[in-house]
Amino acid sequence: MTEKLYYRDAYATKFTARVLDCTEEKKHWTVILNRTLFYPEGGGQPADIGVLGGVRVLDVHERGEDIVHTTDKPLPVGAEVEGEIDWEHRFDLMQNHSGEHILSGVICGRYGCDNVGFHMGKESIKLIANNKKAYHDYFIEDTYETGIVLHGTEVKSLRQGKCSIKEAYIQIINGEVFVINMNITPYEKGNIFNKDPLRPKKLLLHQSEINKLEGQTAQKGFTIVPLQVYLSKGRVKMEIGLARGKKLYDKRDSIAKKDQQREALKDFKVRNLG
Repeated sequence: MTEKLYYRDAYATKFTARVLDCTEEKKHWTVILNRTLFYPEGGGQPADIGVLGGVRVLDVHERGEDIVHTTDKPLPVGAEVEGEIDWEHRFDLMQNHSGEHILSGVICGRYGCDNVGFHMGKESIKLIANNKKAYHDYFIEDTYETGIVLHGTEVKSLRQGKCSIKEAYIQIINGEVFVINMNITPYEKGNIFNKDPLRPKKLLLHQSEINKLEGQTAQKGFTIVPLQVYLSKGRVKMEIGLARGKKLYDKRDSIAKKDQQREALKDFKVRNLG
């Protein structure tokens, strides 16, 4: 398991760590450390880049409880290495992230419209479907980005935004993860190639992530819910969440907090937007 130093200090840029694993994959290497400052890609947000032990870090992603760094050269297992993130790149992402939330809140409050896409760094993310009800009914303890096994006509329909996950849920069946009741409207030009809109669709996760989810959902009160569907780098992705059910008083508290946020936004508009 990798210790996530970026949760301690978002402004730290340098750290030391021990190399736990280094594996060659195609033309690059994947490196796992005992701890890291490199923030992984997730939920549409790009990963940090930088230098680790004198080699370039090209990408970072999460694999179960490990943070995996993709590098252009290998690092010796067991070695103590120094890492440094590209601060200009990190700060750009931080500003984009904060700015997107502020602007979306103002626009949503003033015009009553939802955010359907955003730009983070060099990549564009297009939101296809959002499950707001999940955040009302559950505490989201952890999130995972997954791929989806789809047919061509389904992808074309999704690119047009014709999808709903309001009634969808996640099941693990024989060691594989499926989204049930995800409704993809048949593609208008699909004809005989269209599939059942509600057919179960397999989600793509690492086996370690599936094992972790199986163990967590075995605990009373936990389940897995779909949170959003979006296009990232031209590919359809789904964000799912490990969820713990809210009690009635929890839901009332959430409603009260939303009312307070709505009032704060209203005051902000009066003071700043006229």
